[in-house]
Amino acid sequence: MKTNSGNGDMQTSGRDLLPTNIPADDVFTSYIFSTSSRSLSKYGERLLMEVISVAQEYTIDAALGINKLNFGEKYSEKFAIIDIPVRNLLNEDDTTNYTKAKEAALDLMKIYHNVESPVLDDEGNPRTYKDGSPMYQFVSYHLLDKVYVNRKPGIVSVKLGEETWSQILDMGKGYTRYNLLTAKKLDNVVAIRLFQLMSNTSEPLTFSLERIKGILGLQDKYVNNPAGFIRRVIEPAEQEVREKCPFEVRHEPVYGKASGKGRPSIVGLTFSKVLKTSVIRDPSAVIDARLLNLLVKTFGFDERGIRSNLRLFQDLKDAGHDIEDFLIRIQSRANKANSPQAYVIRSLQNLLDGKKMAVGLGNADVQSPSRQSAESSPVTERPARARQAKDRLGVNDASAFSDSGLEEL
Repeated sequence: MKTNSGNGDMQTSGRDLLPTNIPADDVFTSYIFSTSSRSLSKYGERLLMEVISVAQEYTIDAALGINKLNFGEKYSEKFAIIDIPVRNLLNEDDTTNYTKAKEAALDLMKIYHNVESPVLDDEGNPRTYKDGSPMYQFVSYHLLDKVYVNRKPGIVSVKLGEETWSQILDMGKGYTRYNLLTAKKLDNVVAIRLFQLMSNTSEPLTFSLERIKGILGLQDKYVNNPAGFIRRVIEPAEQEVREKCPFEVRHEPVYGKASGKGRPSIVGLTFSKVLKTSVIRDPSAVIDARLLNLLVKTFGFDERGIRSNLRLFQDLKDAGHDIEDFLIRIQSRANKANSPQAYVIRSLQNLLDGKKMAVGLGNADVQSPSRQSAESSPVTERPARARQAKDRLGVNDASAFSDSGLEEL
């Protein structure tokens, strides 16, 4: 399948964009999305990330065997509507600026998505022409079908067709989850794009100068001035990522061949992701009293078992996951396992890695746990999630995900 996405007349072109060190099968669609040429404002980027965060909640539900993909249908048109509070798109000191919300909506309506795929027969086999060459079909559509701002007070409502939702689900699955809360702290739109790019990989990414400028929507800027582009665009963005994100982004210039006695010119940039290391000594800095109570009384964790997994809990928090909510959802299965603690740790690791839930029992780094039954130490469950009315997705609106996140899936 060839997938392109763009903004206005700008678009990316299929697999030619993929560096050899990007695993094409599992991050292809989301990588194309991250590297698509577009010039969204930070508010448009935030709105898109909010929509993808809802898609990622579906992915987690699917891993738990929950299927909530219920589309409304009117005049044979299948669609879904997601409600997102305007405040989720804005800065903390500016939570009612509907002009910015409209800007985000207009930005996002410009994005379109093209898919070229093989034509299949009734049995699912690719059709071919007489000469044996494969037949392809092509479809192009806007990423969002319709956006309403303030139709409901303080709400941006995003309407998605069934095919569009399928594409957004693919985007969500491709990411390892980039943290929505972290991304919302970024004010520099170039910092947001670098954060998206590097969230997808642990390997360095190399782009030609024209390619990275296109990704950032700056293809007509800094012509024949790579030093100015790096100094005024890349370095300030890297500085903000360094200050506000759980990893740093560092660039290295790629030089072309020198002509004559002159200095070689900069023809590209290689970006590397550098994780910030930290030692966690105080469990209360990572685990609050309610979560600690859940781990100890429901799943039988002891102090050593908790301390040995503090890094995992911290990583899940950094990724924006609601650990407590997730544990409540797997509680019954975990307590039927031979080792509830091992089941919990493996499930949390799979959640962080974006894998499906493990049904069997796996080994985990839990030392000498003392199991207590859930019946003897009950934990009050949170209220059930409300379903939305007939023509809306049967999931929470995006306000419910403001504390969950968007970090790689």
